[in-house]
Amino acid sequence: FAGVSGLVAGTYEMELLPADFTNLNPNFKDVVFVIEDGALVINPITDKKIKITADSNSKTYDSTALTDDGYTFTEGVLVSIDELSAVVEGSQTNAGESANVVTSYKIMHGSVDVTGCYTFEQSVDGKLTVSKRNVMLTSADDMKVYDGEPLTKHSVQVSGDGFVSGEGVEYSFTGTQTNKGSSQNLFTYDAKEGTDLNNYAITPVYGTLTVYPLGTIIVKVAGNIGEETYDGTEKEAGGYTVVEINNPLFTEADISFNGPESVKGLVVGRYPLGLKSSQFSCNNDNFENVVDHSFYAGKHTGLHYLLKGTEELEKIIINLSKKNSTFFTVGFGIIFIK
Repeated sequence: FAGVSGLVAGTYEMELLPADFTNLNPNFKDVVFVIEDGALVINPITDKKIKITADSNSKTYDSTALTDDGYTFTEGVLVSIDELSAVVEGSQTNAGESANVVTSYKIMHGSVDVTGCYTFEQSVDGKLTVSKRNVMLTSADDMKVYDGEPLTKHSVQVSGDGFVSGEGVEYSFTGTQTNKGSSQNLFTYDAKEGTDLNNYAITPVYGTLTVYPLGTIIVKVAGNIGEETYDGTEKEAGGYTVVEINNPLFTEADISFNGPESVKGLVVGRYPLGLKSSQFSCNNDNFENVVDHSFYAGKHTGLHYLLKGTEELEKIIINLSKKNSTFFTVGFGIIFIK
């Protein structure tokens, strides 16, 4: 039997030679064999093409490189035990986007490379996208009674996505209030060494500095916070704490309260006590009360951190008097079941 075999696409010559043939007929003495060689031709698959597409991926900036070596390819073309593998390369660290590229590929039939047996379309790049971190910088509120000295508060709370560890900004404060009235607690910021601000979408929010006239009493009241773990039983928290009074002549006994005593909850969640400034009043006749109310909406209080990232607590100041007046700064009480 004369023949040739092959696996991958190509032409396989039989390579026949005259010496491969012998004259077995004794009636012919001189026989010359003229050879026209045969061949096996294996054609590649051309009616179906393979297209390899690199994966796309995205994340928020975290100072580490975004990579993705994944890919997909046209199904239903590979035969038998053939396996396709591809190399995908790409990297994006800073905010922005770049291509994720198929740099090479091959198809193996066991230990035999049969890539040439297939027809390929142009590979498709993926996209690596790193988005900016959203950061809110909120300067603190502060207040005091007029003393002739400037009121400043050099404190900023970072919220939102925050800064990556080791990165951040340095602040320069220009906000100040000396006389009676209010103004913004203004500040500017510059990148710390090693911080690229192009990786951040920063929104500054300015607190308020308020100076009240002489004779004003400021009472800071914070609703109590209860934090419990769910166990199938109803939980309860309530009450308030007088955090600070700026005049020793005014005491906690001078405060009347007509708000809710407590709040209850069963399932996981946040249950506000519902404290309002209108629930507090001055019961000491030495401090003149006035019916007119004026409200001031503040930003963050220390309670924000105890709530483990829940929404901002509101604080409200109510003006109970124009002369020897009393102001109540109220933080909402809450029970937080986790």
